[in-house]
Amino acid sequence: MAEPMSPERLAEIDQLMAILPGDVYDAAIVDAVRDLLAEVDRLRSDPVRQAEGVTPEDIAAQRAKGWPDFHPEDFCHRCGRPNIQSWFVASPLWNAAIRNEDGTVRDGYPPSEIICPQCFTQADEAMLGGGYRTWELVPERVHGGAALSGEHPEQQT
Repeated sequence: MAEPMSPERLAEIDQLMAILPGDVYDAAIVDAVRDLLAEVDRLRSDPVRQAEGVTPEDIAAQRAKGWPDFHPEDFCHRCGRPNIQSWFVASPLWNAAIRNEDGTVRDGYPPSEIICPQCFTQADEAMLGGGYRTWELVPERVHGGAALSGEHPEQQT
């Protein structure tokens, strides 16, 4: 059987089981429902699973459906991990790292060219033949969100 559940969750299960006819309400069904709900709770609260992102199959399914559950740029189309909200590099750097001389996308990179900064830097390092750059993360502008307060650098004159 799964790990013990909270009293609140057990009360929730008891409420669900109360609507079943008496002859269905037996120990095996109660245990099966408890196990199933415990697994659902575990999956929903597992930080590793939440941080893992999506699979290529998830991205393909979303594309086919018109992106109903997430925006195309929410996840890297190469590694599947969550992408940062908004980032870019200068076109010459991007093209050198991601595209072949004829303009096609390099092998191992998605045709959409939607990748995360980590995958971009890996492509850049491969293009440099084992060399690497030191990257500076510089904010360009704020998009929405709460007003800046305190000693935030963007408020300094």
